[in-house]
Amino acid sequence: MKGALTNQRAFAALIAIIGWSALVLQLGLTLSAVMAQGRSAAAGIWLYLGYFTILTNILVATTMTLVAFNRWPGGAKPNAGAMTGVALAIGVVGVVYHLLLSGKVPELTSFGWLADRTMHYFVPMLTLLFWVACVPKSGLTYTDPFRWIIYPVCYLAYAMVRGSFDGWYPYFFIDVSALGYQKAMLNAAVLSVGVLIIGFFIVFVSRMLHARTNTN
Repeated sequence: MKGALTNQRAFAALIAIIGWSALVLQLGLTLSAVMAQGRSAAAGIWLYLGYFTILTNILVATTMTLVAFNRWPGGAKPNAGAMTGVALAIGVVGVVYHLLLSGKVPELTSFGWLADRTMHYFVPMLTLLFWVACVPKSGLTYTDPFRWIIYPVCYLAYAMVRGSFDGWYPYFFIDVSALGYQKAMLNAAVLSVGVLIIGFFIVFVSRMLHARTNTN
């Protein structure tokens, strides 16, 4: 048992190191590009913090750091619901990027490619693997997806409010200036429902596997 916990914390530490490294690298690239345009570092940070990818990688890196150092708030280990919500959010990053955004990415430098692939593919895959290998599934219920969806919905609201002030939207499918509010809101609603459905599917599969394990 002690060995398993040690391995879990080591795995979490690996994900945290990779995640923070990619985030720092991308921040440096963003600041460099923005300041080369004569804009301020504050403008670069504001741009950086506009992306779901960045915010969710920060969420994953923070969570894994807390797990690695056994510093989860309240002194308890993060429960299955919280960890599954984090895994779902970063999974959405990978899926949406691959299906909707990867073909629209401009040519990247070597460092840009590394940061891009790490945050959109490597961190999501490692986090999902951590979830499969290390997170107990027995505590999941069908009310959990309604909690998991809060973060993506809040992000969509945040991105649209930001855009209403500065006219910049991080993703084409919520670009009000190009699509109009009705179409952008419809896209946001479809994405939210899709995440909710995936959440219910995760709970269904987890409960089924748990029941099968207990039967054998």
